Amino acid sequence: MSTKLKPLPYYAFFWEAYRASRRVQKMNYIERGLYRHLLDECWVEGGFPSSFPTICEILDCPIEVLHTAWTKLAPCFYLDGDLFRNEEMEELRTTKDKERVIKSISGKIGGQRRTHTDRGSQASAKQVLSSCHIEEKRKEENRKEENRKEKSYDSQNSTEFAAIACPYEKIKNLWHEKLPTLNKVQAMTDKRENTLKRLWRKAFVEAKLKTEEEGLEWFAQFFQHISESKFLMGRTHTEGRAPFNCTFDYVIDPNNAVKIIEGNYHKNPSKSYVDGRGRLVVDGVVCM
Repeated sequence: MSTKLKPLPYYAFFWEAYRASRRVQKMNYIERGLYRHLLDECWVEGGFPSSFPTICEILDCPIEVLHTAWTKLAPCFYLDGDLFRNEEMEELRTTKDKERVIKSISGKIGGQRRTHTDRGSQASAKQVLSSCHIEEKRKEENRKEENRKEKSYDSQNSTEFAAIACPYEKIKNLWHEKLPTLNKVQAMTDKRENTLKRLWRKAFVEAKLKTEEEGLEWFAQFFQHISESKFLMGRTHTEGRAPFNCTFDYVIDPNNAVKIIEGNYHKNPSKSYVDGRGRLVVDGVVCM
């Protein structure tokens, strides 16, 4: 097919799956309305832009409303280049397009004389398309798996915030500035950058940060919180055991970062609460 198929003017709405979805159950009526609108956009356009102002134009809603709703909406989409897509909708679009290609070819064959040769050609065409469908399905599954592996954060936490590039060197410098007695970071390897980027994005989404400056301030407070732990700073001494060797790689792992923020490595339990913007505040520090 040289021309792109136009989307059908309808799509199947699987209401049972929709109502049974835990993600949908956690949404309020505003979030559900925005979600349905974005599903429509995914069906018609294949996805929607990653820019919040553009999304607000599509939804015709204030950016503050979208910011508030995005924590519930983000897990329903994944970032593919510059577009957010919905896995179920993409699968449905792919399936419908292939059905229409098969029907188109079958229709052309049906217009010819019904001979044994024609029937053989029809079967052959269907077999080729079936093989193509299997290969396309395999590629689709591989793409989905890569999306899940790369980050539950890219598919569920990628937002306009994630478009703000992670300032690796600035965060490394903050580490040296705030924690001069801990191990130095000699080089930012690819693995190190990927891990740090995951924590950067998690902080932006869960603390509702908007600028690079706010992100750097978050890390400055995070490193300051680490400096107040005798265990993490290697100042605890247990007979027969060496002090804990806290490294940059250890603290930037998102799972370890949550434990640190919750005060698991501090002698006195941290005082934590959720503020009016839904952010976790530990000992007066806005965290995740």
